[in-house]
Amino acid sequence: MAHARIENKIVNLLEPLATLAWTLGFEYHHGLLEKMWKEILKNHAHDSIGCCCSDKVHREIVARFELAEDMADNLLRFYMRKIADNMPQSDADKLVLFNLMPWPREEVINTTVRLRASQFNLRDDRGQPVPYFIRHAREIDPGLIDRQIVHYGNYDPFMEFDIQINQIVPSMGYRTLYIEANQPGNVIAAKSDAEGILENAFWQIALNEDGTLQLVDKDSGVRYDRVLQIEESSDDGDEYDYSPAKEEWVMTSATAKPQCEITHEAWQSRAVIRYDMAVPLNLLERSVRQSTGRVGVEMVVTLSHNSRRIDVDINLITRLTIIAFAS
Repeated sequence: MAHARIENKIVNLLEPLATLAWTLGFEYHHGLLEKMWKEILKNHAHDSIGCCCSDKVHREIVARFELAEDMADNLLRFYMRKIADNMPQSDADKLVLFNLMPWPREEVINTTVRLRASQFNLRDDRGQPVPYFIRHAREIDPGLIDRQIVHYGNYDPFMEFDIQINQIVPSMGYRTLYIEANQPGNVIAAKSDAEGILENAFWQIALNEDGTLQLVDKDSGVRYDRVLQIEESSDDGDEYDYSPAKEEWVMTSATAKPQCEITHEAWQSRAVIRYDMAVPLNLLERSVRQSTGRVGVEMVVTLSHNSRRIDVDINLITRLTIIAFAS
């Protein structure tokens, strides 16, 4: 997973952004990109890529991934800042949206704005107001911004606004929005939808009692039931091979008692589903049909109001037996 995440970051984010920056006159850092690739390629050894090594070797593998990802993250921030800082000067702060795909994209964007004001206006490069939805707003410690401000006192509070906007961003390019502090903005309210359902022009998504989903494709009328049911089974193989246990016992989330929360926002609706699955702690427990272990499940299902895509984020928190190999 670490390798796939870092490779995607280099190939689909960093290299297109570096190319975009190069077309604007900035340096293309060949050497740094080469260093990142060489670091992750060191983890392509037969045992390394399968993570079936000693603990000492695993620590070296993790260190290479951390170095490569840290370099990628910092170079991404460097290029974005160079592009933003060299735009024409403006009294307003800038919010720059990048699209590194070869086609224009209309996307719902969730981001955070930090400023020294209790309200703000968001406008485009033609001076037209841009509507936005405030997901969360909070006052932050000014010492995180500048310790001298706290020393002298008598300061206006700093605020962080988690906002949601809907924008079309040109292919292999960017769109710049301007933030005007202490000006009233075009703040819109959350969309009022039926409780317990996520719905747009393409999909209707209902939550079942066990935490699974029932999807209805509005174009075809096809219904998909029990979507995102979790299945848990055994692995009695060695560090190279998967092998189910002789005394297999497959378990599912069909008996789960989930906690569900649905939130409707301006351009998105979101369902958060949480539950614990009782599972065998090890192979011995599985063979005698015992389940004293727990796996925590958290699923976040997001439906944008103008998109056919359904975004799903699944996190599993396992508390099962961990086998460590001696160094």
